[in-house]
Amino acid sequence: MLGKHGVQIMRWRREQAGKQIIIVPALLICIFLLGGCNGGTNEPRRINKARYGRKEAKLLKRIDRKFGDVDAHYKLGRLYQAKEQWIQAESQY
Repeated sequence: MLGKHGVQIMRWRREQAGKQIIIVPALLICIFLLGGCNGGTNEPRRINKARYGRKEAKLLKRIDRKFGDVDAHYKLGRLYQAKEQWIQAESQY
């Protein structure tokens, strides 16, 4: 038999288990709410298409002249990345 002390321990454990069932989901909800509402979202940058068109043409011309021009490939990759053309950016990098 457990005795008086053992019964008290069992009762305390049951009470604590019930609290954990409530506390853990509440804690997770708070974490998701705070993490999702940080207010630091970056808005997409506006792209000056005429400017990027000229830059892209210049860089492509440099690459045509000398394919091994690493700087031109990198700059073109950055330009494609700014325009969110991920596949082209990756191929230039």
